[in-house]
Parts: sequence; C-alpha cells; structure tokens
Amino acid sequence: AVIWEDQDECLEVRPEDVKPWGRGRLNLPTIHRVKLDRPGADLRGAFQATGFSVVIPNRRATEAVGGIAKRDKRITSVKLDNSDAGARITFRFRDKAPAYRVRLRGDYVEFLISAPE
Repeated sequence: AVIWEDQDECLEVRPEDVKPWGRGRLNLPTIHRVKLDRPGADLRGAFQATGFSVVIPNRRATEAVGGIAKRDKRITSVKLDNSDAGARITFRFRDKAPAYRVRLRGDYVEFLISAPE
C-alpha cells in the first residue's frame, strides 16, 4: 500500500471498502447524501441517547445539512462541524432513534434512515 506521508492514509482505500456504521435493521430506508471535498477513507461513529454523530476524518462537507431535518418529521436537527479533525455530522431525533446506517460512496457520505415500523 502506498501511504501519504502527511495524512497517514492509504491511497488504495476506496470509500466503498470502508465498513458502514450504524444501528438496527433497516426497513425501506430513506437516503440522505452529503457531498465531501474528496472521497472518504474512514468513518467513525458515536451513539447518543437521541441520535448519533459521525466523523469523516480529514474531509470537509461541502454542502449544508439543514434541509435534511425538514424532509423527515422524526429528525429535530442535523448539524455539521467542519474542523481540523474532519467533518462531524450529528443527527438528533424527536423520540428514540430509528434504525440507521452511515456509509461512504465516492465523494459522498450517505445516511440511511429506516422507515417507521
């Protein structure tokens, strides 16, 4: 594998090869996509009481995420924080979080939110 000296990233990692992250079993999911400045090579998630947050290290999201909450009544907010560590995207739900999955596809991060039971 070829390593970038400045970012400890393997050039051969494709976004589709990064293991998806999430919780629960998906049922007819809605997919929300957020564009990144370049293809992602890693995905780090954290469970929270009313949602989750995910960090895509060494990447920046290049589009707003505010419209996601407007498309789904169950979501109270979606926040984006582009920092030196990477793009952190946080989802908050009104009630218990539904099943979800986060995956990398090309230069996008996709959030699959399960349909209501």
